[in-house]
Amino acid sequence: MEASRPEEKCEYPFGKDLKRRSTRRAKFRDYKAPGFYMITITANQGIPPFCKICNSPEYPRIEDTPLGEIIRGKITSMHEYTPQLEVRCYVLMPDHIHMLVRVKQYLDRHLGRIIGGMMGGCTSLARKNGIIGSEVSLFKDKFHDRIVSKTGQIDVLKKYIADNPRRLLIKRMHPDLFRRYLHLKIGDREFAAYGNIFLLKSPDLLPVKISRRWSDTEFDRYENYCIEEIGNGAIPISPFIHKREKDIRDKTIESGGKIIILKDTGFEDRFKPQGNEFELCAEGRLLLLAPWPDNTGRKSNAGYVEFHLLNDMAAAIAKMGVDIITSVVF
Repeated sequence: MEASRPEEKCEYPFGKDLKRRSTRRAKFRDYKAPGFYMITITANQGIPPFCKICNSPEYPRIEDTPLGEIIRGKITSMHEYTPQLEVRCYVLMPDHIHMLVRVKQYLDRHLGRIIGGMMGGCTSLARKNGIIGSEVSLFKDKFHDRIVSKTGQIDVLKKYIADNPRRLLIKRMHPDLFRRYLHLKIGDREFAAYGNIFLLKSPDLLPVKISRRWSDTEFDRYENYCIEEIGNGAIPISPFIHKREKDIRDKTIESGGKIIILKDTGFEDRFKPQGNEFELCAEGRLLLLAPWPDNTGRKSNAGYVEFHLLNDMAAAIAKMGVDIITSVVF
């Protein structure tokens, strides 16, 4: 693993997440050209773990299995076969791999084929060593790539990759605070949820909704009211779209309060809260809710109407009382 370097300037325009392997993954992007990529590769179901994550969250330790040793060797030797490519940093987890890859010079073949070749090499060695059967592939066919396109993103991703073992150990210590719920019945509507579901049992849920027509004085009066209620134990529930709603959200978090956030997108199988939301989950202070199943598996495209509906849902949930959950599927 490499020591931190000064932030590099990205060499291409804004990009996005894409999911096809060994093809032109983004029509606007030349995958042979210099640039940075966050690569995530996931194990197929039933594959032995790549490693063990042990010790404590403060001092996590990664112990490779024989399969992990094969994978680590292939990753660290990638530059020998493709000197134009640099693996800036990576982490081996029990069932997936994160790599921050830099294409230093123009490649002679598509980046997807290089990553696919590494994956295939790992599978071949695992078969040869009797770790998996001759017809079994180590990895899911589709890996995920993220084009690093913004100043500051490289250091953020380095920290995220390095932090993966700690995050896993925290999730193991508090599994109920990192649980995904499907078909959560609240009143007559179904939701997906992630986080501390027991926050819905609070007798004092506070819907937070700002009117755009308010004056600054009205904004201030409403914010002061909310902060006072939250200080007395109320849990705010809202999509937190308006800037002043976000101010209330941030002040709640800063003061150590709990919070329920309505989202317009659902939670995929491998959904993981990021950044501050992860820490809030670990402390039992966050629940994410999303209407089910309308918005699962899509990117956010919500506008005024959809967020208005989310505000209405938040207000309706807040009125229901402590026995609002009628059924839940994990």
